[in-house]
Amino acid sequence: MATTQRIIPDGSDGFIEVDWYEDKHRPDRQEKADQTYPLNPILRECFSNTPNQFREPLELEDWWELPYIESTTWEDSEAWRRECIQRRGESLDAAEIEASVEEHKKQFFESYPTGTRFIVHCLDGGAWDRPTMWGDFSTLEETIECCSKGPVWRKHKSQIYRLESDSPFCARLVLSNL
Repeated sequence: MATTQRIIPDGSDGFIEVDWYEDKHRPDRQEKADQTYPLNPILRECFSNTPNQFREPLELEDWWELPYIESTTWEDSEAWRRECIQRRGESLDAAEIEASVEEHKKQFFESYPTGTRFIVHCLDGGAWDRPTMWGDFSTLEETIECCSKGPVWRKHKSQIYRLESDSPFCARLVLSNL
């Protein structure tokens, strides 16, 4: 019997269970934005929390340096907000919950007037255990531009960000000139 998951090191002296890379996860099986960038791709369940060195070779070949777009509507965000309130066990009455949701809605529509948030991610080594978030945008056009040109923080080739760490629990990005 084939297994649907495998156990790999998590990078912190522990182990995690991740699902296998399947044909349905491949970029050529996905809907595309601008005929190039996967839009709301069907990814492995654990795609966003698998250390890069433990990814399957075909997954790396397919997704390395390929930006993809995930969209979130207000309705998705509202459901997430309500779930967070419930999960945290906040003792809010119905009126307080609705006020919190309304404030979140106001902020969401200020940032994303169309009611949709577009997020660009890319498996590019910017993080050792997940895709890098390149940015979030209020229009698909801005999103596609980011996919084609790269994230704003990579635009200046004369500058580079490097990670400095004083301890294993504290790190910061530092802008340096080459």
